[in-house]
Amino acid sequence: MVVRIVEFMEVKLNLTSGLTNFKLVNMKKYIKLTLLILLVSCIDKVDLISSTNNRTLIIDAVITTEIKKHQITLSYSYDFDADEPTYAKNASVGLTDENGNSFSFQQINEKGVYEATIPFKAEENIAYTLVVNTEEGKTYTSKPEKTSGASTIDKISVRTGTDNLNNDGVYFTVETQDSDDAKYFKYDYVETFRIVAPYWTNERLVVESIQPFEYRKELGTDAAKICYVSNSSKDIIIHDIVSSNSTKVNFDFLFYKKNNYKINERHSILLKQRVQSFDAYNYYKALKKISSSDDIFSGVQPGNISNNIIPSDTNDNVIGYFEVSHVSTKRFFFNYTDLYDDMEVNYIEDCQLLNPPLSGELLAPSPLLLSLQAGNLYYADGANAAVPFTLVTEGCGDCRKYGNTEKPNFWID
Repeated sequence: MVVRIVEFMEVKLNLTSGLTNFKLVNMKKYIKLTLLILLVSCIDKVDLISSTNNRTLIIDAVITTEIKKHQITLSYSYDFDADEPTYAKNASVGLTDENGNSFSFQQINEKGVYEATIPFKAEENIAYTLVVNTEEGKTYTSKPEKTSGASTIDKISVRTGTDNLNNDGVYFTVETQDSDDAKYFKYDYVETFRIVAPYWTNERLVVESIQPFEYRKELGTDAAKICYVSNSSKDIIIHDIVSSNSTKVNFDFLFYKKNNYKINERHSILLKQRVQSFDAYNYYKALKKISSSDDIFSGVQPGNISNNIIPSDTNDNVIGYFEVSHVSTKRFFFNYTDLYDDMEVNYIEDCQLLNPPLSGELLAPSPLLLSLQAGNLYYADGANAAVPFTLVTEGCGDCRKYGNTEKPNFWID
């Protein structure tokens, strides 16, 4: 058993598919606190300590059984007052496998993304090693890693239910077939959903002159009624079947309240399941615990985190877990009306109908003109000549503010 004393730190994480942005700030000037952290894992540990003289390299590296040009992202920890991380540029990045094959990566943008020069896939039960040489001449080498079994998504389903706050909503569930040595899983998804502008109309107001204010109403508009929006998952979603002593996954990976606009029409989700090793699972479990904590003073504060990437100089700091995973993907569609009989209309924004008068105070611009110049759109005729039209906020009359009118090529109505 190793006992290590660490200084209290505040850790800020911005997590997507892995560890992409990592923000640290030393809190010594506010409070000094020491914690005893009991470390029982044999995996190397790295202190989460940042300094201007010794930045922490952040390596986001996952190689899967998909045939593609895999990508690896390199960035550095950054101070609390910085707007964005610094990315590692001009590094040399490569993989080797236990059979002597090598795969090189090249930088493809200024965001620290390095892409394989040729498509390839991770072969099962073959160990791979990652080597990163930075522009500053520092070297970071991973421990050899291989896949940890295989598992295929059998189906995705939805059901109504309530969350732990008694909110009515929809659970998304993933089920797998019997897992071949696969015990630990990580999930990412891309969801695409259809939105319908609730106050769209095929008429519009055209301003012909500002001084004097002249306008006309006409048929025809370039505003869009139906759009498609795509989002990628942001949270760390992990699951194990060891604790339930099961050979299959039956896991609720997502919940949406009934009134969530994302499921108000038709919704599609592309789920990706990665089989993880025990150590990779614990790495993301630690990151999830840190990133989901609202109070940095509550509970046990981690002073270090599992890491399988080793710097050649022990004075250098690195965060990251090089992972080799079996992957399974599946797409699922459902409609709101598959689950509910009511016709609730829930939209991205709280729509407001506006009734600006044609004339304002003496010598003041027309409130109707000002409202149109602010981007509001015609919706209907008004009550009288003094208030000739009812307008609506732009996003409620034109869904292009939030989405794309082009139907995705995978979309099935």
